Amino acid sequence: MGVFTYVDNAVSTVLTEAIKVTQTNIANSVTTLITVS
Repeated sequence: MGVFTYVDNAVSTVLTEAIKVTQTNIANSVTTLITVS
């Protein structure tokens, strides 16, 4: 039980961080596009 809880928390953390990074990259791309055009 404890192992599964640990793995679940780890996966959730990784997914959350991945989403943050993706959102940041999209925001930077949009900013770059606006600046260029």
